[in-house]
Amino acid sequence: FQNQDTYADTAYKVNKMYEIFHKAGLNYVNGFTPPAWNAPDKLMNVLVKNGLKFLTSARDLNTPITRDAQNNMSGMKNVSILYPQLICDEKVVHIPTNFQITSTYERAFEIVEMGGILSIKAHMVKNFNGFDQIDGVTKEYMDFIDELLTQLKHKYNDNIWWTTPNEIADKILNHEHHH
Repeated sequence: FQNQDTYADTAYKVNKMYEIFHKAGLNYVNGFTPPAWNAPDKLMNVLVKNGLKFLTSARDLNTPITRDAQNNMSGMKNVSILYPQLICDEKVVHIPTNFQITSTYERAFEIVEMGGILSIKAHMVKNFNGFDQIDGVTKEYMDFIDELLTQLKHKYNDNIWWTTPNEIADKILNHEHHH
């Protein structure tokens, strides 16, 4: 999906992706995390035409947590690493990624204290084509996340909205379109 494709090539690939989901009968949400976090304009234009609701195209695990912290790592720049925001002429909600197994629990608590979205990154496969994913799902990673979520639940109880990117996008898009 990177800039080597023409618009027609990009549209073909995206349409093929949707076709696979439909043929498989999968219940899916209309969100997207682009390869290598990079979402060029051609790709975004095709996805928006296909009703994309949310995009996760900013991963920052290092920038200190402040209310105005912007993405300085992978993907889109000039987007918040704490809060969802409207992009693409306010048609799509961008949801940042700001935590993985190499992060500290303190980072998670800082994000929550700022009213941000704690967005945890993981690869479903630990080893892919001989490459070991540092954030691949293992029992250790799941134990790490379980302990984090237990601590968050203990500290904040029901003051946290335990949700999904799709629910976040729906809430923001429905709120924006009604006001």
